[in-house]
Amino acid sequence: MRARSIELLSRVGIPDPDERVDHYAHQFSDGQKQRIIIAMALALNPRSSSPTSRPARSTCPSRRRCSTCSCSCSRSLGSPACSSRMTWP
Repeated sequence: MRARSIELLSRVGIPDPDERVDHYAHQFSDGQKQRIIIAMALALNPRSSSPTSRPARSTCPSRRRCSTCSCSCSRSLGSPACSSRMTWP
């Protein structure tokens, strides 16, 4: 279970996942907390991680990074969800 947690933290871009896996929530930035929530969702082994609707601008201030993470996670799950419709201006 620990190895899977480290793998998922690495997949969503948490630096030094083997060390950070033991940290408490207050030791992560807000952006890292969001990534951890994504890792928790990926732990459920979803069939597709493609969003059903595009997030509002206010909910994703770093849209390019959010899009990149979503695309890389989709590719690793074997989903064709990463397409031109997932890129934001």
